[in-house]
Amino acid sequence: MTLTFVLLLCSLAFQCQGMPSVGGAKAAPDDYYLSDDDYSSDDYYSADDDDYLSAEEKVVHTTPTFVSTSSSQLVNEGDTIKLPCFVDKLDGFVLMWKKGKNLVALGSSLMKKNDNRVKLEEGENGNTLVILLADTKDAGEYSCEISISGGEPTEIRHSVRIRVAPQIRSVPENGHLVVYQGEPASLGCDILAGNPTPEITWRRKERKMPSGEDEARGLSMTFTSATRHHSGIYTCSADNGFGRATNKTITLDVQHAPEVETQQTFIHTTETDETEVICTVHASPKAEVVWFKDGKVFQGKQGIFAHRGNRHSIILTGINEPIYGVYKCKATNKFGSDEATTEVSGQAAPVNFKSEPVSTFDNVHHMEWVAESISPITNFKFQFKKQTDDHYYRANMISVEDDNEKDWTEVEIPPKSNGDNFYSGKYTVKNLEPASRYLARVSSKNDYDFNKFSQPFHFAT
Repeated sequence: MTLTFVLLLCSLAFQCQGMPSVGGAKAAPDDYYLSDDDYSSDDYYSADDDDYLSAEEKVVHTTPTFVSTSSSQLVNEGDTIKLPCFVDKLDGFVLMWKKGKNLVALGSSLMKKNDNRVKLEEGENGNTLVILLADTKDAGEYSCEISISGGEPTEIRHSVRIRVAPQIRSVPENGHLVVYQGEPASLGCDILAGNPTPEITWRRKERKMPSGEDEARGLSMTFTSATRHHSGIYTCSADNGFGRATNKTITLDVQHAPEVETQQTFIHTTETDETEVICTVHASPKAEVVWFKDGKVFQGKQGIFAHRGNRHSIILTGINEPIYGVYKCKATNKFGSDEATTEVSGQAAPVNFKSEPVSTFDNVHHMEWVAESISPITNFKFQFKKQTDDHYYRANMISVEDDNEKDWTEVEIPPKSNGDNFYSGKYTVKNLEPASRYLARVSSKNDYDFNKFSQPFHFAT
């Protein structure tokens, strides 16, 4: 094939891939056509002529080496894709971009002139293929090639994946689920879109999950027997790395009868101190709360009522009448009612035992306790007795007042002041039976007489 014919083919293709330019610059079309006077095989093809190619022409013919490297890119939908293709020295060679087998660009010309999203950013010895507003259809394998005359083309490849933002739907779709206590409750999160597939994480607003963990994973959660402890606002988050996670919330309302808790069962105070009695009501639907004092409905003039969330309280001022008494907080809704009591008294607070539950001796045990009282404690009554199986049952299942008073051995103990309204007592119980269980209790006397005996303390030899 003659040189004239090769050049003619190149001109038909608009650009000649892999053909070097003469002297490192593009030749005019007439330069590729040689007259008989100019052409001589002796001048151009003499095997004995070492000066056939100049040093400059040898550099031009050197195959370019890629400076850019192949890559794998994950691009967010809507962002810009940038695929670089640069060589050490382009001189006369042409770059060709392909997506799969389809031609995207040849040299500086794009194949699709009407696609404004695609452009070439020219640079020294190469260019960058730029695709604006990346779409899922832009995902694929891109190659940048240099066609070498008479040889295999060399190339670099760019793999492009498009990340699509998650779209989810809560189940139930209205974001509110009501069940009755004991029934199963299922919360779900459907994935409508997202690539790669997003990871689903569940959290509960301002609280840990019912399992005690900070979060749970999976498309759904099911509580086989729901209780009030499962109620709350749950957030389903879908995340695949596309900016912020996509969230949906579901409010789970487990309806149940009220459960009432008191902050303190006994409040030790003076008659003139302002005192707050607090109860916490757990109920769904909302419960009606009524306060009682010594069995009678507590009237508004006797205190200040307050309510915030599930916290109910009365502030006793002591202005209109004495504040001492037993206060009951009772809550009622359509599923039932519950109540809890708090005693407000000037008598000493119940004692707190400091003794070890098991003695290091077989017939002796050292007892020690502490009580708080605003007015001075002047005397302790310490009682103990051997514990039988029946006593153990009775001490744990019924009140102390119902126990058999004849079985107790009583000793009066002088108190010791520890400062800050605290008083302590000590007593060594002797002549005990080895390997036996016993009960102990204490009553404290101050200006308001003896208080009720404390709940039994269990100890053993």
